[in-house]
Amino acid sequence: MKDSRLLDVKLEMLDSSVRVLSNNTRLHFFSGTSEVLCRAVLLGDETLGPGESGYVQLRMEEQVAFRRGDRFVVRFYSPMETIGGGVILEPNAVKKKRFSQEVLDSLKQKESGSAEDVIETACEEYAETMAAVSELCQTLGAVQRRDGRGREDSCRGGDWSAFSR
Repeated sequence: MKDSRLLDVKLEMLDSSVRVLSNNTRLHFFSGTSEVLCRAVLLGDETLGPGESGYVQLRMEEQVAFRRGDRFVVRFYSPMETIGGGVILEPNAVKKKRFSQEVLDSLKQKESGSAEDVIETACEEYAETMAAVSELCQTLGAVQRRDGRGREDSCRGGDWSAFSR
């Protein structure tokens, strides 16, 4: 795992919430034993209301280390009221543009695609800067398995069975 200040997530608002989440709202983020303040950047919507869901980039106020697939809960900053939760899609994100169809398609692929699809998407996104399988593992929050010979291949075209969650 690698520390990051940016997380791409799928956020689901509670049906019972009386609040509407707007862009750049300050929130309390809870996952495992961690509690961190963050800002919610809505990537595909102007607002998220009760019962709605959407892709959000959480910009954390501290470095955090999570894995893809980790669950979380968010609460409003003040008054501290639980408004929803979701799943981490990209634990080591880069800043994303709002309303970019390419960004939304990539997050949809990370949410619903197979492990191979997620790895392929990451290889495409990081093709210019990715050096090795171990770096891809860090980016995806995955664990690398060796092939018995201790060999490490580059991420370009290869056997994706080297990864597990």
